[in-house]
Amino acid sequence: MVRKVVFLPALWGVMQPAAAEVITIDPDDYPNFPATDNSTAFDGVTLSTNAGGAVYAANWTTSLDNNAFSGEFGVSFTFNWQLFGGPGPIFRASFDQPTDFISLLTTTIPGQINNSRMQAFNNLGAVIDFSTTSGGTAPVNLIISRPTADIAYILAGNAGPGTETVLETLQFNRIQIPGPTALGFFLFGLAGVGFSRLRSRH
Repeated sequence: MVRKVVFLPALWGVMQPAAAEVITIDPDDYPNFPATDNSTAFDGVTLSTNAGGAVYAANWTTSLDNNAFSGEFGVSFTFNWQLFGGPGPIFRASFDQPTDFISLLTTTIPGQINNSRMQAFNNLGAVIDFSTTSGGTAPVNLIISRPTADIAYILAGNAGPGTETVLETLQFNRIQIPGPTALGFFLFGLAGVGFSRLRSRH
């Protein structure tokens, strides 16, 4: 008599639920004179520019490496981030696993309006969401929260020509890939024993 093992496929569903860990990247936590390269300093994300350059913890709001302002993300010999209407770099954060939550603290140089913008892209390179400041001079957190983890990377900078944007603290959910639970391994083991016994009878 041939017996079929019918419960093996169902065991693949015995997985741990997806877990998210909030990662905070604050340039204030790193020396800015000389500037500290933060490009690959954190698990789950790579910081870069649109041209692939490194991102530093620095104070370049008014002059190279001065300490008049809190730490910010910077690029060597560049004072601010441009998303529209300027020759400056565009800030990019690329995630090892797609995420569902991004927060980016923005401000501007004294005397200017904080016109900042963050765009979220999926793994096909399509814009799926964005966040923009509504003006004013105060620091603002740009926030994007998605119902599913589909943000592959973000770009950030100014929201229009003639404005200068300073980018500071970045937070995001680091999504961990689920794996089999201890119960799953146990059930797989039982299934293997049962299958071996079944084969030994034939």
